[in-house]
Amino acid sequence: MLKKGGGKKVVIFKWTFWSLAILFYTYEFLLRVFPSVMISGLMGAFHTDVGTIGVISALYFYIYAPMQIPVGVLVDRFGSQKLLAGALSLCVFSTFLFGIAQSLFFLGLSRILIGLGSSFAFVCLMYVTSHWFPRKRLGLLIGISNILAMVGAIAGEGPISLVEELVGWRYTVIILSVIGFALTISVFLLLLNQPVKIEIKKTKAKSIRESIHNFLTISRQKKSWMNALCALFLYLPTSGFAALWGVPFLQKVHGMDRSMAGFATSMIFVGWIVGGPLLGYYSDKIKKRRPFLLLFSLLGGIVFFPVILFPLSGTLIYLLLFAVGICSSSQLLNYAYAIDQHSQQMTGAVIAFTNFLTMLGGAVFQTLIGVFLDLFPQSTPITLRYTFTMSIFPAAFFLSFIFALFIREKHPGRRKA
Repeated sequence: MLKKGGGKKVVIFKWTFWSLAILFYTYEFLLRVFPSVMISGLMGAFHTDVGTIGVISALYFYIYAPMQIPVGVLVDRFGSQKLLAGALSLCVFSTFLFGIAQSLFFLGLSRILIGLGSSFAFVCLMYVTSHWFPRKRLGLLIGISNILAMVGAIAGEGPISLVEELVGWRYTVIILSVIGFALTISVFLLLLNQPVKIEIKKTKAKSIRESIHNFLTISRQKKSWMNALCALFLYLPTSGFAALWGVPFLQKVHGMDRSMAGFATSMIFVGWIVGGPLLGYYSDKIKKRRPFLLLFSLLGGIVFFPVILFPLSGTLIYLLLFAVGICSSSQLLNYAYAIDQHSQQMTGAVIAFTNFLTMLGGAVFQTLIGVFLDLFPQSTPITLRYTFTMSIFPAAFFLSFIFALFIREKHPGRRKA
């Protein structure tokens, strides 16, 4: 499967490659969520309403989601090394553009470009993980990969909100671009400038045509649709609530200040950090993904509804959102399941298909939430508007449970290697 040269140098390169892919995904996640703590600042700077900011934030997902199709095709055909470096460079440039934007047009354009570059991060990471490491450890490795990504998401909530309060949203975003530039230099020095000749053989598609054929094959499979829709609704509380609407909800309904609300929503990402590796490890151990998807999608809705419907103490909100994050982290098993059911030549395509529907759902619902909030009559109490609208997120867990019922699996650990 791998044609390797250089002995120990190859091992070092493998772990370096995986680590840099994780760091890119971490950075991408930070870029995905940072607008959630800048809504008030953006509204004031551009003299617009919450619905418009919701649309601009969701532009990330509108380009990210459809780009999963060509990204999957390209990664299956060419591998992830140079694609990762180019995508990261685009993220850095577009983040800087967001920070200096003087109009809604350039703000939206930069958000689109951020989504374009970010669209490569997760597929490249899954490609590296599935091609360089044993499949019997896939769930655990995906969970470990996700730890740093969630650290990026946490940084995009509470800590970024503190920085934004100190220096303003523009300087905060420019700081993010500088962080990305430092990572880009590391990628070019450690990944593209390495002397070891390493080639992955028989795991790449032979042509673009074959990559497209693989993607079309996957898109016609019922199991791919059931798994992707389960992933969509499992991830919706994270992409919609934690990444954007959770902070204003906790401010308006539970009376938290912005920093406290930012840290509260970041507990969802802390839950991902804890849950991802644990669920991955135990799903690898029993060689099944479906039981975990069923159990934690059901539990997610149960623990999330009280946050939306009832007045709770700050401590209890923190604990419940942490539990929401653990339940949401079972969504990583959707990707492990997708890889389990297909050959390595189809890794990019199957991950891209699953991620396409997942991120498309994030784009649609981020926008719809803003639209729904603006549709209420002005006389409607703000707490009622938010409570009614945010009920979509716990309900999403129950929808994911329904789709998980239709998943059938055959774990690779049951086959002859």
